[in-house]
Amino acid sequence: MDASSPRRLGRRRAFVNRKTGFAVLETRDIVKGMKVMSNFIDEEDCVMVLPILEDGSLIMERQYRAALLEATGRKSRRGYVYELPGGHIHSGESPQEAAARELEEEVGYIPSEVKVLYKRAIAPYATDAMEWVCTAQGLERSSKLLDSDEVISTVKLGRQRILKMLDEGIIDDSLTREALLSYFRLCSK
Repeated sequence: MDASSPRRLGRRRAFVNRKTGFAVLETRDIVKGMKVMSNFIDEEDCVMVLPILEDGSLIMERQYRAALLEATGRKSRRGYVYELPGGHIHSGESPQEAAARELEEEVGYIPSEVKVLYKRAIAPYATDAMEWVCTAQGLERSSKLLDSDEVISTVKLGRQRILKMLDEGIIDDSLTREALLSYFRLCSK
């Protein structure tokens, strides 16, 4: 390791929510000879799924997010955001297994095929979690298995409608936007 490589001096859990396991880590590092203290969220890796129907349209969610209720100042949104299905990868699960589970739980479809498109850092300034973006095809209707705190409705959208919603800022979740645009770019090759 050369002298400019970052080195961790210490790490401690500054906060832990015992119910959810959510934790904030405090770290002390040496970077280019300087001592740096950081806080970040320690969470499980996760998946985001692009559920593709036979006609090429996608299933998206309109999900309530409490943090957005007042933060946006846009009364028309009232805390809802358009997203792709997804969630945390449980211990022992592959990204593909987690994608299939989340798809059934949140939108009520079971896929016959799940493929990983790519892996990305969610928000490297705030968390150590990585996210696998997957496609799911061969969808068979099932029942939703929502968690008690999830408020989700589903909508089937074609490519042109999604692109219009992206242009108009209706789909404004940055991770969803990036996954949709990457998927459409890959499809056009």
